[in-house]
Amino acid sequence: MGHGRPDKQPPGIITMAPGARQIESLRRLGVAIEVVDMQGIPKLKYLQKMPRIRRLLGEADLVHAHFGFCGWLAHLSGLLKRKKPGFVISFMGSDLLGTPVNHEGDLAWLSKLLVRANKRLALKPDEVIVKSRQMAEVIAPVGCTVIPNGVDTERFHPINRSKARVMLELPS
Repeated sequence: MGHGRPDKQPPGIITMAPGARQIESLRRLGVAIEVVDMQGIPKLKYLQKMPRIRRLLGEADLVHAHFGFCGWLAHLSGLLKRKKPGFVISFMGSDLLGTPVNHEGDLAWLSKLLVRANKRLALKPDEVIVKSRQMAEVIAPVGCTVIPNGVDTERFHPINRSKARVMLELPS
């Protein structure tokens, strides 16, 4: 969400370290962010969050949904709102590529249905972000931006192999 108290630490954020770093970098720039954590009863957690999403949509300048289910939640929650914030979806992988059920890469019928639905959803936001060129091809000709998940090179960088083994208490 694009609105909220910058001093408030969202619950459960530790479970998504790359997202937490992105959020903190935006907060350092002065962007107020409200995070809606999708924890809850597995089959109901998205519906449980709908009232909060609807409430936040009236205040937000921008909604950034990570994953197709969250994109649907944001889209459906905002259908009857007069003020519509900017809308961005980051598709994460299986939401556009499906989840294979075997080594041949076959998709279950539900996975195929979700991929088809998410291809339609990709037409709704102001911007679509995908993680790979393969994902971009799935939603072509919808315009999107490919932003792969990266590595924080300030935090993770090559070190001497012997030093790494000592730090990890591995035999030489």
